[in-house]
Amino acid sequence: MDGEERVVATIYPSSTIVEDCLALYKLSCEAAAWDDGTGNFANFCDKFGLNMDVIHRWMRDNNMEKRIDAENELKHIHGIAQAQEAANEVYEMTA
Repeated sequence: MDGEERVVATIYPSSTIVEDCLALYKLSCEAAAWDDGTGNFANFCDKFGLNMDVIHRWMRDNNMEKRIDAENELKHIHGIAQAQEAANEVYEMTA
């Protein structure tokens, strides 16, 4: 190993990347929750610049066949977010 240089790095996702991914996932769930056949889905997608075909494909890929599936996932996401906020508050109080 003499004379050799070695670079060792760990790729760690930044909190910004994680937050952006979660925000996009949440937005996709919200769009899917509007998919009720009344045009609300199209309006939501248009408002947020989402491609309806991509969201429908995303729904299929994530086993969200009905809007209730998306609504249930949104409830789950909100529960996780609330737990994280509570944990952050406790951390800030003890820091």
